[in-house]
Amino acid sequence: MPPKKVQPTRSGPITPVNPELALKEFTALLEKAAQLRRSGPEFGAWHSDVMIALSRFYGSNSEEYSRFEAIRFSLSFYSSGTSDSDFEEAFQHGLAQARLFLESRKKDWEGQIPSKVVRRAVVANPKDVFVVHGHDHGMKETIARFLSQTGLNPIILHEQPDDGKTIIEKFERHADVSFAVAIFSKDDLGVAKSGISPNKPIEESLRPRARQNVVLELGYFSSVERDEQHAGIVGGSFNAILHDGPYIFST
Repeated sequence: MPPKKVQPTRSGPITPVNPELALKEFTALLEKAAQLRRSGPEFGAWHSDVMIALSRFYGSNSEEYSRFEAIRFSLSFYSSGTSDSDFEEAFQHGLAQARLFLESRKKDWEGQIPSKVVRRAVVANPKDVFVVHGHDHGMKETIARFLSQTGLNPIILHEQPDDGKTIIEKFERHADVSFAVAIFSKDDLGVAKSGISPNKPIEESLRPRARQNVVLELGYFSSVERDEQHAGIVGGSFNAILHDGPYIFST
């Protein structure tokens, strides 16, 4: 006689639990789900890991545990004439349900921790380096080539696919990096009001400066998290307000 199924008596995350640890674990389980094959040995281990994580972070008497346990990855009824494609379809259907379920569990924990921590928890590749640049494409290519030669992966935004996203959405998607480099090239001209002389044409008061998107994006990487690693590469001599280096000055 099969064991009596335990009815769920609670719902939601267990407290106190480290939300960063839970988010990291469910993120990893969701990523593994995309690599599973019906005939592979990894599926059984992954399924056990999900059940263990649910028991640990929600409890074996929780609704969440019961819901995942109810997901079926095979056919309930079949015969000797059932085709392999039917089994594969059932497996993929169960896997799709499991991915949606794990996405919901991620959101449970994302809602419990600050957005800065969420961002760091889902960094894809520690070798990714975001390159902030202006209109000096030669300097951009030199920096990108140098980063590649040192074994790093330079991320240049306009080279990434749009995937139907707005520029802000695209930036946020690719800004999850371990390091950022901002190239302050002399692309624009500007001057403070206090630097304008009434005795000479305003054109003579203008000084080279970086594109404002470069300043803005470096500010983003500087403020997102205090331990975020970033550097500004300053080309030539020009006006710039620089804080919280390091900065590398080049001609």
